[in-house]
Amino acid sequence: MANPTIIRLKDLAERNLLEYAKYVNKTRSVVGVDGVKTVQRRLLYVLYKLARNKFVKAATVVGETFKYHPHGNSYDALVQLVQMGWAIGQGNWGSRLGLEPISPAAERYTEVRFNPVFEQFFRLIDYVPWVVGDIGFKEPLYLPTPIPICIIKFTRYPIYAQGIGVGLRSVFPVYDINDLFNRLKHLVAKKDINENVIKPDFGEYIVEKADVKSILHTGVGKIYLKPKLLVNETKREVEILSAPGNVLKAVDKYLDYVNVVDLSTPLQTRIIVKIKPRRQLKIDELVKHLQKHLSQTIHVSCYVAIPDDNGEYATYQIGVDSWLLQTFVRFTKALYTKLSVEKNQIQQKLQEYQLIEKLKPYIQQALAKTNGKLDVDKFCLEVSPKVNVSPDEIKSLLDKYSIRKLLTYKLDEEKLKSQIQSIDNKLQNILQYSIDETGEMVEKIASGVK
Repeated sequence: MANPTIIRLKDLAERNLLEYAKYVNKTRSVVGVDGVKTVQRRLLYVLYKLARNKFVKAATVVGETFKYHPHGNSYDALVQLVQMGWAIGQGNWGSRLGLEPISPAAERYTEVRFNPVFEQFFRLIDYVPWVVGDIGFKEPLYLPTPIPICIIKFTRYPIYAQGIGVGLRSVFPVYDINDLFNRLKHLVAKKDINENVIKPDFGEYIVEKADVKSILHTGVGKIYLKPKLLVNETKREVEILSAPGNVLKAVDKYLDYVNVVDLSTPLQTRIIVKIKPRRQLKIDELVKHLQKHLSQTIHVSCYVAIPDDNGEYATYQIGVDSWLLQTFVRFTKALYTKLSVEKNQIQQKLQEYQLIEKLKPYIQQALAKTNGKLDVDKFCLEVSPKVNVSPDEIKSLLDKYSIRKLLTYKLDEEKLKSQIQSIDNKLQNILQYSIDETGEMVEKIASGVK
């Protein structure tokens, strides 16, 4: 019997922890190059397959997602997708707006469907690399989006994406999609990166100031958010329309002086803070206090897991500019692949038609000699050297179409050649074509964003 290998517990723990940390930081807690975490990508893919045209029980979606994500119940992640506007929910999906968060109903009571806006991110899904997942099912390595999804503002009250890994914490800014597209065009054109600078857009949350250039160039910086307040001095009340900070903590100091009414819905924050009668509290003092305690500082740190085509991930801290280009390059590759496949299909169709045209007179001659009966094997051998095509190719064509179909088969040859030329032009100018396609996608996405 061989001597057992002795490993110190300290060494074993360090090795296993290091391996776990690498795994978590590459595939679980950090967003991918497409701007979504692994569990989010898997949920979106399942929704794309099951719920594009109808509402489906959330439990069904979670169950199907286990095929790709066997690491635990993904319902919490699905709830976040609905609250971020990435999916459409039906039933009680909870709310993060208002005085206190409202918990969602259990997954057996809620329904969800795929957000039609996200169709744009799946247009080229067949043309990105696919990998075998954790338990053997194939899944896309990333979504073919030209712009990272998590930095696009989808709702009036956006949730800024974040993820906590081992030894790192990711926090991302949010922008208007039109601004992101304009920045992307600026970068692709290789213009001065200090021009056409875009600012984060947090919807109803007011961006007081931000380290705009630092976030774009390095992925690190601060964003200062302020609440949106509507002051009514006559009624001695303040209406809170957005609150980056915690409202309960903010009003705790003045609970003996104010009444707080929460009229918020899952789609809108609306909290009224009204000074009680005969209380000696100035409205200006209350407003100043709320401004201070409802503000929030976001410490941006952009960590992104970028895979190669073999599915091997590496995690980088990158600026929004670099991230935009990384995503756009992969989108362009998928677009190039799609065009190449379409060109190949048209070429095959054209070649097939041209072969049929060559075969027609020989088929007619053979039928005339044999009283309408064709010896396929003999015909293929005799005609093969005449049309410079192998007998197997001719036989394959005769198996595919009936004799009558072959003799009457017609195609617009010039139209096919024109389609090939059009695709060639796009391939030769793939960068501009990719920008044009991105512009069309952005327009459709922007029209569907609330």
